[in-house]
Amino acid sequence: TLRLRRIKSDAACSVYSVEEETVEHLFRDCEFTKKVLQEVGLDTSHINASHTWKQWSASFFQTNNIKICTTMAITIWAIWYNGNRLYYEGKKESVQEVVNFIRAYLRELGQVKSSIKTRLSPREVFWRPLKEDQVKANFDAAYSRQDMTATAGVIIRNHEGFVMGACPYPLGRIGDPTTTEAKACLHAVIFGEEMGFRDLVVEGDSLTVIKKLKSDSVDRSVIGNIISEIQRKKLSFGTLSFEYTPRKTSEEAHALATREYNLDNPSYWIEEVPTKIEPIIANDQIRL
Repeated sequence: TLRLRRIKSDAACSVYSVEEETVEHLFRDCEFTKKVLQEVGLDTSHINASHTWKQWSASFFQTNNIKICTTMAITIWAIWYNGNRLYYEGKKESVQEVVNFIRAYLRELGQVKSSIKTRLSPREVFWRPLKEDQVKANFDAAYSRQDMTATAGVIIRNHEGFVMGACPYPLGRIGDPTTTEAKACLHAVIFGEEMGFRDLVVEGDSLTVIKKLKSDSVDRSVIGNIISEIQRKKLSFGTLSFEYTPRKTSEEAHALATREYNLDNPSYWIEEVPTKIEPIIANDQIRL
């Protein structure tokens, strides 16, 4: 208490000035505290009030869940803070004001926890299982801002995730990143066609390109001709589908494009591809 710490000589309760302000009184027995506890929904009637504060609080925290314990901890802090403000600043808050403070703090804490959980939750699925007769082509591209040239990278895997083929493909001079991604997607389809696959799933991290390919409407944008060419390739397959995938899934395809950036012609690897491709990204290249 403030008296034991020699901050105040009067031992009376700071709120009602009736009983001695012991720790037990401040956090448990004071009528002000009881009203606050009741308003925030904390039931302490099952705990022996003759116990010392340490015994009483230990019993409470051992017999309640984390949500109730959190509310009690914040309530204790709010009551202590209110008492200090009353003594040092002469500001006396009502029960409802203290309760509102506690509820607002709990809401804010809940929002922070929700935000952290959202950031940490593994919501992105980096590998979607395929049917046994399907293969998947992941495409990405490296784009040079300095000379406006680009290279596509394509990696094809079977339903078990094993690499069936890979190809870095120079795209030449291109005016914008969206066209770069569209052409990379086209070469992924062409590569799958040339390898003779009949059921191909094409994945990329360009949401714009994937949305256009999944749409039934005619695309009249700057990449409309490329989208149309890709759609016509469906005649070469039993099934040709397109899926958006998080950037994490396309890292190897992007690494392939950046690693082989200075190629003049496509370079194909069939079946045997290095198991690990380290990304090499120059200062004038950007991830698309």
